[in-house]
Amino acid sequence: MAAECYLIFGRLVWWVTPSERQNFRTLWCSPRFITLFFMLFDFGSFVVQLWGVSATGASYSSNDTKGEKERGFNLGLKILKLGLILQVVCFGIFALISARFLVVSKYWNKSSFGVSDGRWRRLGYIVNIAAGLIMVS
Repeated sequence: MAAECYLIFGRLVWWVTPSERQNFRTLWCSPRFITLFFMLFDFGSFVVQLWGVSATGASYSSNDTKGEKERGFNLGLKILKLGLILQVVCFGIFALISARFLVVSKYWNKSSFGVSDGRWRRLGYIVNIAAGLIMVS
């Protein structure tokens, strides 16, 4: 679901942002790299989580002493938690940037959109609501 939010938001920004506003200062992220940035950040957090899970599982299957197994398990658990924190931080940044986009876009000249304001703005709100629901769950 998060990946869909990234993709929809990236296309929405690219489609409706006037060319003179497609910069880092206005959007806090380059519109060309919005989707790529968040997808890579999300993928990186999944890799860290996978590393933590594999370290936790490896601690169970090893022939180490009980204390070494416990240390391996705790290390894997810490790595897994780090991956989860990275994922939540990434999605929080995304939610902040997408909310800022909707606020800033209210002040743009309506004739520069080339599309009706209501439809894409509703899609933006839906993406933000989905992002909020993902953050809560």
